[in-house]
Amino acid sequence: MAEASELGPLYQVRVPSYQLDRATFDEEVLRRAAAAGAHVAHPATITGVQLCSGNEQTVTYRDGDETKTVRSRWIVDASDVAAILAQKEDWWKSNTEHPTAAAWSRGKGVKDWDSRELAEKYSQWSRAVYAMRNTATNHVIGDGWWSG
Repeated sequence: MAEASELGPLYQVRVPSYQLDRATFDEEVLRRAAAAGAHVAHPATITGVQLCSGNEQTVTYRDGDETKTVRSRWIVDASDVAAILAQKEDWWKSNTEHPTAAAWSRGKGVKDWDSRELAEKYSQWSRAVYAMRNTATNHVIGDGWWSG
């Protein structure tokens, strides 16, 4: 930590903002979509997609031990890195000019960045900002790595 640099707020931001727990937020979006009448199958595994321009699209998926089929005028590919539609339709292209990767996670029992313990161990680093680090996205950067 003592040899890393940090990118984050120096002072508390003027515009009120909040850090969201993405998993909690996603679950709330799914709950509201279902309450509004959307069909939510979660978890489910997509086993097939048939696109038909100007007509109904067909998605086949496995929900537990059952295989189900739904049809809709529109579908949204929210398959993340699986990129189901992009792979199927040959839209996916490797980005060889900028070969990077990132992973986000949330941990439990992680030390508070603004704790007295870390301030005593890394005093220069702890005094580098006047804001509370846990109210913003901070990036700690070292040689060949970063963490946010």
